[in-house]
Amino acid sequence: MKKDTVYSSLWMGLTTVLAASIMGAGFAADVTAADELSKPIPLPDVQHTTSYSKRGVKLALPGNWTVTRNETESKVVQVDLEANKPGFEGIALNTQIQIYPLSMAPSLQETAEFLTKLAREDSKYLTATKYQPLQISGAEALGARYIDNNFNAGDPYAKHFHIYARKGCGKGFVCIVYTQTLEVNEQAARLGLDKVVSTLRYSR
Repeated sequence: MKKDTVYSSLWMGLTTVLAASIMGAGFAADVTAADELSKPIPLPDVQHTTSYSKRGVKLALPGNWTVTRNETESKVVQVDLEANKPGFEGIALNTQIQIYPLSMAPSLQETAEFLTKLAREDSKYLTATKYQPLQISGAEALGARYIDNNFNAGDPYAKHFHIYARKGCGKGFVCIVYTQTLEVNEQAARLGLDKVVSTLRYSR
């Protein structure tokens, strides 16, 4: 499978995650750290999970998370997850699962670099991205961090945090699970993705 097909799938997934994050953030550029919209998302309820099984995708998601999309395009399954928020307040936390046939699955490093580059549209105001290995339910994973200097140092919208995880999730299939959020949501992102990745399976 050509790389441009893979990158097209990654790009389509990214636009979904970013659009939901922007809507959930309430247009971050117009708020300050003291605003209600700057609150972190509630922690995922991993003690009371919801079983999800549809179109070959099986997982247990936190009780306060919701599946908002499950579609297949160009042989890539894309499943969107959204952390529930109390009203309109709080910084959004949205996650995407992409399931590839093994023969066309990108590596973890190229996935992280490609999607992070796309997210860094206004790069002249952003610091260099720092990647770090993460432990996400035994899967290979990377964290990515950078700072947006459009905001004051203490503003929660200044510090970006992404997680990218990759695992075999069925015979002949590879699952990529990622979220692009802000550092104030780091604990929620780690806990939520750990539960999703540990239970994620796919069969056709």
